[in-house]
Amino acid sequence: MKGSAGGDEASEREDERESNDGESDKGGMRMNRVRQLAVLVIAVLLALPSAQGLAAPVQDRLVVGIRNWDYDTFDPHVSNFTQSSWVFSNVFDPLIWLGPDRQLHPGLATQWRAENDARAWVLSLRSDVKFHDGTPFNAQVVKFNFDRMVDPNTKSKAAEQLMGPYAGTDILDANTVRVRFDKPFTLFPYNLSSAFMSMVSMEAVRRNPADFARRLIGSGPYRFLSENPKVETQLQRFNDYAWGPRFAENRGTGPAQMNRISFRFIQENEPRLTALRTGEAHLIDEVPPASVEELRASRDYSIHVVPRYGIARAFHFNTQIAPTNDIALRRGIVHAIDRTAIVRTLFRDTYPVTHTMVVPGTRYYDQSLEAQVAYNPGRARQILEEGGWRVGAGGIREKGGQRARVILATFPGFVAEAPAELVQAQLKEVGVEMVIQVMDGGAMMTGMARRDSQFNMAFIGTYDPDPTPLFQRIYHSANVGQSVFSHYTSPHLDRLIDTAAGTTDDGRKAAALREIQKIMVDQALGVGVYANASLFAARSQVQGLVFDLRANPWLFNTRLR
Repeated sequence: MKGSAGGDEASEREDERESNDGESDKGGMRMNRVRQLAVLVIAVLLALPSAQGLAAPVQDRLVVGIRNWDYDTFDPHVSNFTQSSWVFSNVFDPLIWLGPDRQLHPGLATQWRAENDARAWVLSLRSDVKFHDGTPFNAQVVKFNFDRMVDPNTKSKAAEQLMGPYAGTDILDANTVRVRFDKPFTLFPYNLSSAFMSMVSMEAVRRNPADFARRLIGSGPYRFLSENPKVETQLQRFNDYAWGPRFAENRGTGPAQMNRISFRFIQENEPRLTALRTGEAHLIDEVPPASVEELRASRDYSIHVVPRYGIARAFHFNTQIAPTNDIALRRGIVHAIDRTAIVRTLFRDTYPVTHTMVVPGTRYYDQSLEAQVAYNPGRARQILEEGGWRVGAGGIREKGGQRARVILATFPGFVAEAPAELVQAQLKEVGVEMVIQVMDGGAMMTGMARRDSQFNMAFIGTYDPDPTPLFQRIYHSANVGQSVFSHYTSPHLDRLIDTAAGTTDDGRKAAALREIQKIMVDQALGVGVYANASLFAARSQVQGLVFDLRANPWLFNTRLR
């Protein structure tokens, strides 16, 4: 069964609608999809700003075709969508950069040091930076940004949590601040490298706070030029930019390479591929797995498979509502899902299979837990039987008058709906009924996290090379009602998360993170399915394309040959 509402996901949303995978052979349905696709192609082409339809774009403009038009906002302190950050990370600068060497590098902050066992951090700031509106960057601006991130009126989805146990900011002089915390917070410099903690213009926000998201002012390599919602966002090179990271090709001594960047939002796969093939777009994201080998075999394109570490694309369980409040049911579902079949059948092994909720390759990943969550439908039936779930009417299990019926919230598109339908069939084999509700990403995440959530499961992935901020966000009791999708909390789990975020001892941190992962498995808080990766295709003329460790395209040095 499948409900409908519209849809997407937190850290990204992908639509992989393929005409030859997982679809009905009925002629009428096929013809309807052909007609729908034709209408979508025409609509997209009409929406593109080129006056000559599919004519190649001008050489001083980089055109990026993005699937996700369903972003929330480009305000970095409000958003938590990956594709939003692809846009605003070019407009705003971070205080600290996470470099390709996995080390932290100076950004708008030149130095940082801990005080009082990391209960405070002193940041030394650049004195030569100006925002796009000409206003200066200084200590007062930094204090304003930090206070804005935690202000309830900002309604932050990521930055507030990245600020941790924030207690306030002291201005020591024009270019120095002391940031105070209620307890040790060693993760703070690392968190400052997140695009969601970038610095915004204080004066621009104060002039028109309600309209800032539509008139973005930062200090990054590109100015925000215009936004046509769900169609196109354009950026213009900031010619005065001279404070880029030292690991950049020009070592931050000059402006970006391109005069303009256009992000065009093309939701359907075929129109997006057509834009790439005709030259209307230089770079596209979310290449359908079925097209990867074809493009890779051509000299005209390059394929970039960029892994995303952190929490896998996974089914999160709501542990507080029936029937998923029963740990036996959750554990049975964990063993009933065949991840290998999902990845092989639907994605042609493009994405790596995951075993636990954490992606292999993520820092502190505990491989020893994999065997405890292995696919084993016989074991699933045994766990359910032992837990009192007996087969009832229609082959669906029951316990105490409660049917084993779960509601899944997911986002639209092949990469979400197709796995959900396979899992629906797999769960039915062990006597569990799953109803699929499709909705937009914001509604899915909000609906799953809210205290009165009616969803038993949601299909969500969230990414960071270090899992600590992810565990803070989705498992710490401080974030119940906002982003704790499992609704599972405990004082012990909070202490472990606080330890991982606050200790300066890497061994102690590693031990805490391993124990957190063990709790995730022991309590059956979710089912990892695959390690997501960003799939980009670029025309051969694109040079200098770089992806950061969070799988975001970094376009500062990207140019056209």
